Amino acid sequence: MAVATVTGAIVFSDIAGFTRFTLERGDTTALALLERFETIVRSTLPDDARVVKLLGDGILTFVPDATAALLAAVRQQGEFARIANADAPLWVRTGLHHGSPLVRGDDLIGHDVNLASRVADQALPGEVLATEDIVVAAGRPPGLAMDEVGPVFVKGVDDAVRLFRVAEVPIKTV
Repeated sequence: MAVATVTGAIVFSDIAGFTRFTLERGDTTALALLERFETIVRSTLPDDARVVKLLGDGILTFVPDATAALLAAVRQQGEFARIANADAPLWVRTGLHHGSPLVRGDDLIGHDVNLASRVADQALPGEVLATEDIVVAAGRPPGLAMDEVGPVFVKGVDDAVRLFRVAEVPIKTV
């Protein structure tokens, strides 16, 4: 069997506190929240991006262009925050990494996918964290602020990973 790779941004997003939300609000309400989450992710992805798979309260996406991935992740967080309230606490953690995962059918596997997942684990609710690799690949696009969080040790990786908090640059008013 031939092994193929694809190069681009691997993005993991998951809903923080989803287990507690499901316990307190029930499966039907949790499903409605998941559907809103998925709709926002799908509607903000670039045309050449794709949802690789749904993972319970998480989504793995692939975006060929690093800049487009960062912009989409920040746009998604803006949409999540816009609709978040007590009835729909859509607090999402997002992690991005740029690499060349293996393609297995419609799925992506390998170290780069695992690392993106671990980066998402480090994010706070409402936060986008990115590895140095995707920051370098994107070249610091205008409109985005990238503040280094520092080298962080993540599960399953021996060396510390340089992470950056990515956010929209606030518009200055005069």
